[in-house]
Amino acid sequence: MTTATDFVFPIPLAWDAHDLAEQSRQHTTADRAKQSYLRTLAVYAVKYYLDCMGIASSYGDGINNPTLLQLGCGAEVCLSELGRLECLPVLPGSSVVEVLPEVWSDRLAYVAVQLDSSLQTAWIVGYLETVCTEQVPLEKFRQNSLEDLLIFLDRQQQTQIQQQVVNHAPIKLSAWFHNTFQQHWQNLNTILTPTQLAYRHRLSSAMGRKIFDLKRADQQVELSLGLTPLDTSELDVWVGVHPVGGQTQLPEDLQLVILNASGETVMQAQANNTESLQFQFSGELGEQFSVCMILGDVSVTEAFVI
Repeated sequence: MTTATDFVFPIPLAWDAHDLAEQSRQHTTADRAKQSYLRTLAVYAVKYYLDCMGIASSYGDGINNPTLLQLGCGAEVCLSELGRLECLPVLPGSSVVEVLPEVWSDRLAYVAVQLDSSLQTAWIVGYLETVCTEQVPLEKFRQNSLEDLLIFLDRQQQTQIQQQVVNHAPIKLSAWFHNTFQQHWQNLNTILTPTQLAYRHRLSSAMGRKIFDLKRADQQVELSLGLTPLDTSELDVWVGVHPVGGQTQLPEDLQLVILNASGETVMQAQANNTESLQFQFSGELGEQFSVCMILGDVSVTEAFVI
């Protein structure tokens, strides 16, 4: 049997964890009270870990909805726009994980949480993407480690980002050379002063910008692109994000991501209170790519063709 010391991230179950578990227990019937208490501790542990990893999450209805608690429904942690993680408690000495049939579907993944005998510490054992039996060997969860869980969640997030491409035809950048701009894009060469143009990119011969509202108070940003011919078929392309509305710095958690034609991430950076973010690369006429800006649980993606 694997012991608690084999796990790498001990999670303290302090008084607030037990207070939450007690509240859940009080809303359940006597025969479900113990399991409700343990499930809530498992949920607390998973959310605690996600918080430590900087992954935004919230408690699901299985914890704070009295009706669902009385029905003995599952206990989950919700990840915005991704789905729900079912949290499954495991007591010392147990070699199987109990999974209610009610939660065999509509879950992003199932996370097994080992509790110690005093219920003062928890460890995440591992996860499974699918479950279809009421008892699952604990060893199966161990095959997907804590590190694997982070990789899985990151992959799910990237997939979600790729699916949020703005629903219109790609912006044709080569048309900018003929002063043809579309979808609320503006010609930067007619807006900025020569000094401002030099600050952005002094070699660009075609430049455009668009203002995006990232759904936070005072959190509008400008996405700008420029391109310069290198030869008959290849162009130099740069992508930049800048603050607007009197702001001097970008939000510290703003991410700028470049995706290739297949939707795979090829460049990525985070602002960290910088004045701007900028990427530069070359591409051929007809080549497609997308630019994604992520701020918290909000993401905006624009598609382009050179």
